[in-house]
Amino acid sequence: MIVDVYSPTGTSCGTLLFIHGMSLKGFEDPRQVNVCRALAGVGFTVIAPNFLEIKDTTITAASIDKIEQIIMAALKMQELCPQGRLGIFAPSFSAALALRAAARPTIREHISVIACIGTFAHVDTVVHFLLTEPNCDEYARLIILKNFIEFSIGKNAAVKKALEVKIADNWHKRPDEEKQLPQFLKKLNATERKLVENLIHDQKESVKHFKKFLPKIKDLSDSVNPSLSAEDLKCAVLLAHGEADNVIPANESLLLYELYRKTGVETKLLLTPYISHGDSSISLKKIPDLLRLIAAFAWFFRRV
Repeated sequence: MIVDVYSPTGTSCGTLLFIHGMSLKGFEDPRQVNVCRALAGVGFTVIAPNFLEIKDTTITAASIDKIEQIIMAALKMQELCPQGRLGIFAPSFSAALALRAAARPTIREHISVIACIGTFAHVDTVVHFLLTEPNCDEYARLIILKNFIEFSIGKNAAVKKALEVKIADNWHKRPDEEKQLPQFLKKLNATERKLVENLIHDQKESVKHFKKFLPKIKDLSDSVNPSLSAEDLKCAVLLAHGEADNVIPANESLLLYELYRKTGVETKLLLTPYISHGDSSISLKKIPDLLRLIAAFAWFFRRV
């Protein structure tokens, strides 16, 4: 596994593992590089592995094993983790994977705190939201379909590839004349082409397949749901969520917060407009939210 390390200019305040999100550039995504640089800029050593399956927008419980393995390896390296423990910073789906990994007995005593940016409590409710909510994020919806459509229609490499091409068109924000999906669809037979077009454009089609594949992904869902390992967590958890998040509803972090408080996990919840997918411009009305945002991350940094 390829790993980047971001070092602070002075003495390190502690070690952070950064787990990137489902970006087609993985740990090279400029937005995520900027986060790692910012974390190093405030004094932390940042370990940023490239998780190829997450980069490939593949949902698998094997990612949890890899997170566990990279943490175990880091803990053995005195130059990276001299304190024998580390914190984790992760967005969205990756944060849920981090929560599950951090609950494992091999490493849970060595995780100090996790910052979860827009994560979820239950896979099923997020999948349902992405396939039924008219205003949800299309990129995230396509990732769900790409991963789970085979549990409804059976394995079909052409349909899966078409969804991957559409995901790439979406991620790269290609203009109509540069989009690759129209050309790829010409390679499909009429039945496959119609299915792909319906999955992309007809929400009722997505819902129909959701009802078929949901019972078949229970094992994967159970292995990923952070709510099922709440009693095994030993670290503190920051749950930061955009109020207008159209990928994972903010209520998911609220559900986790309530669950963690019941199980005795030290937890802080931050719902804010500053990390939502909507307008993030600063106004006088938002100053209290900005102060809350600063305080929440200060809480996180003190616990690394």
